[in-house]
Amino acid sequence: RTYPLPDKYLNKPIYIIEDSESLQQLQKKATVAGIVTFSGCFAWKTKEDWAADADKHCVKLNHEEFGWNDTEIKYGWRVSSIKKPPLIKHVRVKSRIKRSIVIIEPLHYSKI
Repeated sequence: RTYPLPDKYLNKPIYIIEDSESLQQLQKKATVAGIVTFSGCFAWKTKEDWAADADKHCVKLNHEEFGWNDTEIKYGWRVSSIKKPPLIKHVRVKSRIKRSIVIIEPLHYSKI
């Protein structure tokens, strides 16, 4: 990420939704992939440090959009727990705060 996780989201369960190219599509229906809790975040100080953590962030060094960029700070978000998708499987995105942070509401309930 090119921004730290806001403090208000630390140590709280966060729904991870399957991404779509279009916010319009997400506003109609999005699927919850799971729930994650982040315990903190940090900035990588060097390209070498970021590259050494490639097994954690899974981004190729030369990736056109998400690879290392000397003009942007890269942040890591520490994962403390991961859970399976909840009973509320489908949601609607109400608004986007950041590229990776959206406000959602239940669409309907379904058993997994």
